[in-house]
Amino acid sequence: MQIRLFGEVTVGDAEDGALGNGRPAAILVLLALRAGGVLPIERLIDQLWVDGPPRDAVHAVRVYISRLRTRLAAAGTTAAVVTRSGGYALDVARDQVDVLAFEDLAARGLAESDAVEALAQLEQALEMWHAEPLVGFAYEEFALSLRARLEQVRRDCRRRWAELAIEAGRRDEVLATVRRALADDPVQEGLWTVLVGALLDAGRTTEATAALAQARDALAPAGEPVGPELAEIASRLSPEVAPVDHDGARLPAPVDALFGRDRELEVLGAVIATRRLTTLTGAGGCGKTRLATELAERSRERFDDRVWFVDLTTAEPAASVPDVIVQALRLGQGRPGGPLESLCSFIGDTEALLLLDNCEHMIEQTAEAVQVLLRRCPRLRVLTTTREPLRIPGEHVFIVPSLAVPPLDADLTAAADTAAVALFVDRSRGADPAFALTTDVLPSVVRITRVLDGIPLAIELAAVRVRTLSVAQIAQRLGDVFAALGAGSRTALPRHRTLEAALHWSFDLLDADEREMFVSVGVLRGAFDIRAAAAVVASQDFPRVEVTLATLVEKSVVAALRGAESRYRLLEPIRQYAERRSDAGGSGVAARLRRDEFFAALVEEAGRGRRRFEIAEWRRRVRAARANILAMIDSLLVRGDSERAADVVIVVTRFWLEFGFYDEGRRLIGAVLRPPQTPERVAALRVQDAWLASHQGDYAHAIGSATSAVEAAEACGARGTQASALNALGSLAAEQGDMRSATDLLERARRVSVDDAPDIHLRATVNLASVHAWAGRVRDAAAVTATFLPTGETALRQLAIAIDGVAARIDGDLERSARRLDEALAMIDEGGSAFHRSLFIVERAITAFEAGDPARARRLISPILTDAADGAAPVRPRLAALVLSARLAIADADDAIARADLETAVGEARATGSVGILVDAAETVTLLGGPDADDGDLLELCARARAQLALARDAWEVARWGAVPDAADAAASAAAPAADELAARVLARLWPSEHGSVRRGSGTTRRS
Repeated sequence: MQIRLFGEVTVGDAEDGALGNGRPAAILVLLALRAGGVLPIERLIDQLWVDGPPRDAVHAVRVYISRLRTRLAAAGTTAAVVTRSGGYALDVARDQVDVLAFEDLAARGLAESDAVEALAQLEQALEMWHAEPLVGFAYEEFALSLRARLEQVRRDCRRRWAELAIEAGRRDEVLATVRRALADDPVQEGLWTVLVGALLDAGRTTEATAALAQARDALAPAGEPVGPELAEIASRLSPEVAPVDHDGARLPAPVDALFGRDRELEVLGAVIATRRLTTLTGAGGCGKTRLATELAERSRERFDDRVWFVDLTTAEPAASVPDVIVQALRLGQGRPGGPLESLCSFIGDTEALLLLDNCEHMIEQTAEAVQVLLRRCPRLRVLTTTREPLRIPGEHVFIVPSLAVPPLDADLTAAADTAAVALFVDRSRGADPAFALTTDVLPSVVRITRVLDGIPLAIELAAVRVRTLSVAQIAQRLGDVFAALGAGSRTALPRHRTLEAALHWSFDLLDADEREMFVSVGVLRGAFDIRAAAAVVASQDFPRVEVTLATLVEKSVVAALRGAESRYRLLEPIRQYAERRSDAGGSGVAARLRRDEFFAALVEEAGRGRRRFEIAEWRRRVRAARANILAMIDSLLVRGDSERAADVVIVVTRFWLEFGFYDEGRRLIGAVLRPPQTPERVAALRVQDAWLASHQGDYAHAIGSATSAVEAAEACGARGTQASALNALGSLAAEQGDMRSATDLLERARRVSVDDAPDIHLRATVNLASVHAWAGRVRDAAAVTATFLPTGETALRQLAIAIDGVAARIDGDLERSARRLDEALAMIDEGGSAFHRSLFIVERAITAFEAGDPARARRLISPILTDAADGAAPVRPRLAALVLSARLAIADADDAIARADLETAVGEARATGSVGILVDAAETVTLLGGPDADDGDLLELCARARAQLALARDAWEVARWGAVPDAADAAASAAAPAADELAARVLARLWPSEHGSVRRGSGTTRRS
């Protein structure tokens, strides 16, 4: 099979053949469903962008087609995308696409008159359905249409197979298979008809009656009246037949779909097969009851329908649990020995599953009753839902997690595939049938599910509001979750109608120490450790804090996070509830002051740790405390303590630069610069602002900030800050191709910092080594980096090793280059910035390309190009990756991709003044179709630019084409071309029909 659409979209048989759910995969699906037929490009664009195509849709399709071709070739499949008049086609037969092969085989089986042959063909077809089709595409129109079509085919196959298998004497097998199918999809009247009829024909009247009742429960809520076939079978049942025994303990029929619990159901299914007591715990509203009832429903066959549900919600805390169970099972009163004895006598040696729901308010009584039942009834399994464990021998505790939520930058397909978004969309459509998940509402939907921490009850209550509010309005109001959420079903129990009521229920079950701890940690944002919890609690010492926090975890109020160090968090709606209780009780202000003092001290110590080069450990601690650090800074500013806020931000933004939090860092700097600050603080903040802006390609702003920082630091004698600002200016000069100025500025930074700021001195020195390496001064770079290799400071060692790798490549030693860059990449997780990681990857990819390994080069830069499409990758590595991608495309004879990548790279490099990127792009564009009459002029420009950059390969680049004799010598004395001139020449070479002819040497263009 060449193309697999059941499950994930996959090509070939290789393990790495899965394509994910991006647009290349969507194109493969659309082409595969035509199996060789041509799909016009206009129709393809309509299918890919149902909300309206982008401006450059045709170009985008070509890019995706190229990537798809690469993946097909890498997977070793014979399927290929071919260009036809007006569109594209996939050169593949129907029997090489699994869903089409399924349809064809099913059609033959349904039409076959020979019962034996038909049965074999239908079984073969049904075996092909190993997973839902197109699992990565949740709401795309083409996926919805295909799934509906295939589902109907499967239903037809299942019914016909069941009828033929019964005729062949396989009734027991059919009954088991049909029950499983109905558990997955209960709205199948044909299968219900087969099931009830088969039971009736076998003389199993009671089971037939029970199955008929289940059929009506399943079909009526879906709006499907019982059809004539099922009605005819029902009429054969005697009206005197008694109803199902113990009807009061029947599982409640679900009224809506369950989302995102496949993994939990699989795990729990295995647990209840081996453990006799399973307890589902979790925060209020996390979906314990719904998960438990679904698990019990799927276990019916195993327990031969002896699955009993007992809801303890309305029972008084002092009530007898055995008595409540007896009443639910309708065992009758007055049996000797009391209710517990009656239960043990009734259950005896029967294999059964007893589900006790909502036990937390009578946890002691439940534990006692369950322990006796398990001891006296050896084949009984008990499943309980509660907010804390029963704590009796043999108990298996399963903490029900929140639903998976999408990352903030998730695209439409990825977000729709997460359980939290799927639940919100489904319930929103119930409130407003016109609701649709589109790119316009996606950011708000993602925010809603994330703020609500994937809690199903909270998401359902938010979805109710779409009747009266836009999704954006709901998201904007989530600063106060309880005011933003709607009310639930009128028929629900009071504590399930609102999220606040559910949390009140949990709070009322806590003792005094637990309540104090709960409301105190409500001021902490995100994850926190035991030290932070102890810092915000007023009256409990450290050992007591540990005990109380553990109790809150057990009671499902606080979540414990797995890891090397114990960490905790409150789900955001629960945290807001705790903070509201804290403020209402008058303790909130003091708790926040204690929080702010704790995290300000942590940041100050982290700053001292950086200067001692203890960076790796402090990176971990600061990153883990990010949410609380941000809350602390905001709190300091609100209280008017702007100087301490500035000191914190100066340290924090050094870490934020390494983590890639550029926008957030610049926002913090702007916030603390609004109030008046001392010159020393202004200078230090401007330096950090320059670094953050430079990593985003905002070079004009970065140079302005660094220049003002130099002036301010000189005026107040802050030599360390002055050196840091000079280091930033030197790096910016190198980025824009002015290597002479870069060298001068970095040498000046080293002189200023040598005595006053050894950490800055080392960083300026390593940046100077970078300039030497990229300028081709390999020996100078090696001499500088050698001084860093013995140091224990991880980040500087990474840079030194990477620079050594780049220098080795420029010197022609590709083997050493690969080895050194691999070593730097292996160290990056110990400590290193997102910027440097991207940069090292691109440099390693260039080495791979030059060593004749384009496949590895392509794999390395693929994630960076993906981030580039989302605007997430740092600017310089992103542009370098685009130029390398163009070279790879040229090697593959895919000029369309090469032109597109170069156009993007040139546009951004022109805006940022990145002359080095423009030179690389200019040299690359001359490879398109080989040199032509205009390339000599363009290569002369490159030589002049390379002379300005002081790179060693000028003469080699020019001599390769033989276009400009002695160009390197001539270029050394010529004026360097401006970024605009280089960019204009490259664009004119890329798209001559659009950019017109170029006046030699002028750097300007005119339309033809």
